[in-house]
Parts: sequence; C-alpha cells; structure tokens
Amino acid sequence: MKSHAQVVIIGGGSLGVNLMYHLGLEGWTDVVLIEKGELTSGSTWHAAGLCPNFNGNHTLSNIHEYTIKLYDEILPEKTGLPSSFHKTGSLRVGHNEVEEQWFNNIISRANHIGCEMHFVSKEEAKVINPMMDFSNARNILYTPNDGHVDPTTVVTQLAQLSKKAGAKVSNFNRVIDINILPTGEY
Repeated sequence: MKSHAQVVIIGGGSLGVNLMYHLGLEGWTDVVLIEKGELTSGSTWHAAGLCPNFNGNHTLSNIHEYTIKLYDEILPEKTGLPSSFHKTGSLRVGHNEVEEQWFNNIISRANHIGCEMHFVSKEEAKVINPMMDFSNARNILYTPNDGHVDPTTVVTQLAQLSKKAGAKVSNFNRVIDINILPTGEY
C-alpha cells in the first residue's frame, strides 16, 4: 500500500466509493480508499438501494435526480454493463386528513421542482401494486420514476471506473488509528 496520498478515504461502501469516483471526475488521481474487508462487505451489500426522486429539499432532489441518471445511464454507458436501476415507481398511502394535507403539500413541492408525482385512485394503485390492500386508503400518491438499484453492482462499477482514473483501493486493511504529523499531515 502507498505510504502517502493526497486523499485517503476510509470505507469501501457506497458512500466511500462514490466519493472516490467523483473525486476522479474532478481530476484527483492521488486517491487511496482503504477498506477493512472487501468493497461492499459492510452495510452496503444488504442495503435496499432505494432511489427516490422526491425530497422536500430542492438541493437534495437535484442530487437524487443526478444519482438516478448516474446509475441508469452514465455507469452503463461508461462500463458497458447493464443498468441495475429498476424503475418501479412508489406509492405513498394516506389514511387520514393530516396525511391528506401533507400529501397536498408535498405534491405541490414535487411539481415545483420538476418531480413527477400525482394522486391515483385505489383502482389505479391496485394495478400498480396488486399485492397491497388499499381499502382503507384516504388518498394515494404515485411517484412513477422512483426505483431501486443493486448496491453491490453500483459500487463495483464505480470502483472499476475510479481505478481507471488512477485511484487505488486497499482491501483487507483495517484503519486502527489516525495520527497528525508535525507537518500537519495525517
């Protein structure tokens, strides 16, 4: 393993590998990622991989939109591998007046930031998800562009591209301490 690097990332899960990839996009090549096991061997391998379009915060919604594009279009184009993004849509089910008021609020915000979201009938919801019982639903919101990915596939693709950009990955290397040198370096 290298003894010096401009950037050292601890953790080879989704967050660490995404950071490594995006540093590479910005031209950072002296990057080392240290992982105590193998990539995705922590909580990433069993994560749900949910990719919602809507978030009440405009900035986070832009990040969500970019992330779905990264997983569904950019990574397959750059790696030649199929997308692991599955656009399934999502349903939010309200059962009372408070939830109905909240849904009216979020649908307005979603439409303001360009996220497709609309009310559907119980019958339409049943077509979308035949396994659910909507008989007690007061209202149902549908976000058609939501989906999920296989986190392990995404991390593998990001790591492959990061290595091509010059980053190094050190697996089976547990970080047990971080020291500040007299020079101010870590």
